[in-house]
Amino acid sequence: MVGRIRGNAEALGLRLADEQVCEPNLIVTFVADGQGFFQRMRAERAYLFGDMTQAERDELLGAGHPVRTLLRVIPRSRDGMPISRREDLVSPPRTTMWMAHSKIYSATRNDIYHALVVFDRGAIEGMSINQLADYATFRALSRTLPRADAAADGSILALFSDGTRADGLTGSDRAWLAALYRGPPNMPAPARLAELEKASGRRAAARE
Repeated sequence: MVGRIRGNAEALGLRLADEQVCEPNLIVTFVADGQGFFQRMRAERAYLFGDMTQAERDELLGAGHPVRTLLRVIPRSRDGMPISRREDLVSPPRTTMWMAHSKIYSATRNDIYHALVVFDRGAIEGMSINQLADYATFRALSRTLPRADAAADGSILALFSDGTRADGLTGSDRAWLAALYRGPPNMPAPARLAELEKASGRRAAARE
């Protein structure tokens, strides 16, 4: 599974640390009860949920999800410098850099720096390592997902839906991820979403 996920990342042109010495920031695990797992995690490590919207927390902690993904996202400047977070309304996060005003690029970006993908063991019967690894790849690398109707159209994201299961990432899946990581990371969201739709033929979920 590790080799498959690393191969997917390499195919997207993502930089990878040496497998022998790297500190993992993408973790895939299989548990008996994913909902209970995250409820315990929230009680013990509430800070992990601090940057989430209420809808994201509800989805992660709600019932009926065979796979749950916790993505930790850090805001950075255009040049990759972390922007410290503030917990009040008086001192908002801020960063300083030399940059001309632009309508093409934004001054900041949001980077996924840690991903935890949790599968319920009871839901994966009959699925291959490649299918699970490719599903985990998509969920870990993309905070924005295609709409449910688009994802069901042969995508690996439909792995846990009724119907035919894809053997792995499909052409449209790879096109989505490739478009997501192509070009500068501080591209404004409307332009990035337009690139995703153009490359894959899929629209992003409305809530994103």
